Amino acid sequence: MLAGSALQTAYSFVNAIWVGKFLGTTALAAVTVGFPVLFVLVSVGAGLTMATSILISQHFGAADRGQVRKVVDSSTVVIGVLSLLILAAGRSSHRKSSAR
Repeated sequence: MLAGSALQTAYSFVNAIWVGKFLGTTALAAVTVGFPVLFVLVSVGAGLTMATSILISQHFGAADRGQVRKVVDSSTVVIGVLSLLILAAGRSSHRKSSAR
């Protein structure tokens, strides 16, 4: 996780240098504001998949295959619905900013 955080930070630095140098301050502001949103989304995704793997491991270790299947099905639906909601929110936000 530390290596992942370091890579994300390095990506942010390189992105800020490149965008700031070649695209200007407005583009740099957009990248800077967008990074925390992206970080939250990645963290939520990582947390959900980590929680799912823990539950699957517990039920698999207990040899409860039915419960493993339920956890996989439930997490797939939850993550899928959450992804669609985030997609809809992003598209709605994009339409509003494009209309300005």
